[in-house]
Amino acid sequence: MEAAQEFDYQFRIHIFGLSAAGKTALVDQITDGVFLEHRTATIAVAFKLKSIFIDEKSVRLQLWEISGSERYMEFKDSRLSRANAIMMVYDITDKNSFDFAAQWVAEAKKNALPLTPILLLGNKADLAEKRVIDTDEGRELAKKYNAEFYETSAKTGAGLKELIWNLTNKLMKKEGEKQSEALKLIQEQTANSKCY
Repeated sequence: MEAAQEFDYQFRIHIFGLSAAGKTALVDQITDGVFLEHRTATIAVAFKLKSIFIDEKSVRLQLWEISGSERYMEFKDSRLSRANAIMMVYDITDKNSFDFAAQWVAEAKKNALPLTPILLLGNKADLAEKRVIDTDEGRELAKKYNAEFYETSAKTGAGLKELIWNLTNKLMKKEGEKQSEALKLIQEQTANSKCY
């Protein structure tokens, strides 16, 4: 039996947004590099993995897509607190989708663990001619909640490599800082507990 691959880092990313914002398509493009034009809505939660290497370190990203149905949003608090990062996705051609994302960015900021990266994604950038949400509106909303902002296209993959690269580097740096702090604390405790 083959041993499971060990990873230097493993991060859990939760993806929220109204149904039809393109969450499943984004996850498929990130993990498999594919886009399917017609798909069914996610029921409850969908889960996929993406493995990457950055600076000779292996990283596994767990992408948890949460259904956009109100019925499944009632469990948001526990999902927000368990995430290493949170993505809020809206469709740039749908005002309702943007309003939903605005509401949930505020919820994420309130309920996520401190310093958890929150990203606001304006998806379907390939449909610019049908745009109803201006790029500046998305950028301003992200700024209001100290979130990162990206415009993406699940169809073309635009913006996704940069997003994943930046987010993964940020998470690796944050994890490295936590490990350094833990090591320092252990060293201090060891030094203080030595008997002379």
